[in-house]
Amino acid sequence: MRPLWGSACGCDRAVDPGRLRKSATMRLLLLLSLLLPSYLCCPDKCLCSSQTVKCQNQELDSIPSSIPVNTKFLFITGNDISQDLPTATLGEFSLVPGLHIQLAGNPWRCTCFIEDLLVWLKNSTQVADAQDLTCTYPEALRGRPLLQLDQSQLKCPVDVDSVLETSYVFLGLVLALIGVIFLLVLYLNRKGIKRWMYNIRDACRDHMEGSDDLLARQSG
Repeated sequence: MRPLWGSACGCDRAVDPGRLRKSATMRLLLLLSLLLPSYLCCPDKCLCSSQTVKCQNQELDSIPSSIPVNTKFLFITGNDISQDLPTATLGEFSLVPGLHIQLAGNPWRCTCFIEDLLVWLKNSTQVADAQDLTCTYPEALRGRPLLQLDQSQLKCPVDVDSVLETSYVFLGLVLALIGVIFLLVLYLNRKGIKRWMYNIRDACRDHMEGSDDLLARQSG
């Protein structure tokens, strides 16, 4: 009876046991290199397995740090995350298009601080339960889905300096446009304007000559 590995390789020689052990060791190291990062980098209060990170119901008030880079499924439901997610965090999520996140069950405070999160939710498909994210504060918005909010409802303070700057820029553009239109009208009517100026000059000259004649007659 031929050795199993020898038959698989299509040769009659027995497989070298040392080579077999080396091959098995290499495979084990490769497997560990794929699996260990998920466990070694697993965030506190979370459970990690393969490409999944579960952090449900852990009273977290922010997104955990040190999430394994190979994560495809991130569960953060039932925690105490209530404020906007940092812009850096949203940017990192956007760089991993294959990542799926669940955020429902957190007491979101629908104030001006949540503005960036609201924009991200409406433009991203990464949050699988986005429809289930609701406001708990203020009372007027309690139970309202985040996706149904308008930015005007967040009652963000108006930046007076920004508004004034925008107004000045708009006024400058209007004045510049009026100036361009005025110059264009002058250019298109340059012949008529020149004729009008000649007429004024002739009228002034005739008036002056008439005045001189009148003075001469009075003197005579």
